[in-house]
Amino acid sequence: MDTFAIHPYPETSSIPPTFAHPKSNNIGLADYAKLVRTLGKAFNGTAQPGSSLPIVYDEFGVQSRIPSAEKRAYTNLGTAKARDAVSEAVQAKYYRQALLLAYCQPNVAGMLLFHIADESDANAWQSGLFYANGDPKSSLAPVRAAAAAARDGSLSNCAGARQGAFLTTVTIPTKETFTTDNTSWGGDLTCKAWCSYAARIEKFPSGEPVLTIQADAPPDHFTPVVFPEQTLEPGTYRMVVRVWAYKRLGTSIVRYGPSFKVEAPAPPPPPAG
Repeated sequence: MDTFAIHPYPETSSIPPTFAHPKSNNIGLADYAKLVRTLGKAFNGTAQPGSSLPIVYDEFGVQSRIPSAEKRAYTNLGTAKARDAVSEAVQAKYYRQALLLAYCQPNVAGMLLFHIADESDANAWQSGLFYANGDPKSSLAPVRAAAAAARDGSLSNCAGARQGAFLTTVTIPTKETFTTDNTSWGGDLTCKAWCSYAARIEKFPSGEPVLTIQADAPPDHFTPVVFPEQTLEPGTYRMVVRVWAYKRLGTSIVRYGPSFKVEAPAPPPPPAG
């Protein structure tokens, strides 16, 4: 396996993700240590990584109650499956708690929330941040802010996670304007221990990648982050660098450079006379 995927749903939406299961075989978000021990017991000593295997929580959802103004977009709202739904404020709180737990668990490489938008049939699942008709819920903004903070490495200062104990510096150029005859793009980084990085030049603000590279960097070594020489079309771009402790993708920290413009060179002046 490249990654171990698990759905760490609570028994009901009213149970917070911080609830642990020390006396059962159940594994929720708060049972990370148990999960790592189990993977180690199963695979350590084999060719398959065990206790160092990256983990993805590839489904986690908390159902929220549907207000009267939005009920016309749903069917079967009286179903038993919808009865454990919580308020949107609690949904936002639990999603932030879930992101924070995952963020502070070093082997965790990512989390997928299920869903983005509710299913219209209440016999299914209403855990989205949008109602079934596409209207945003009040939980959207706080969850978006928490996800952005997790992405940027600023959600928490929890020990051993995204503080970046392995990372010394990441330098990204701050020049605001280039011309299309420029072909050199890059920055540099230094890590205290072996680390890995993935960097890209992306269109801004769409995020569409244009140039990408990935490599490892040795400890205490000034490492240039250099893309293959290539001209960029006129437009607005930014450089993004993701760095993580070697073989520990869950420790990723992301650094974003400022946006910069690429412009066509000014035409030469007309000949004199």
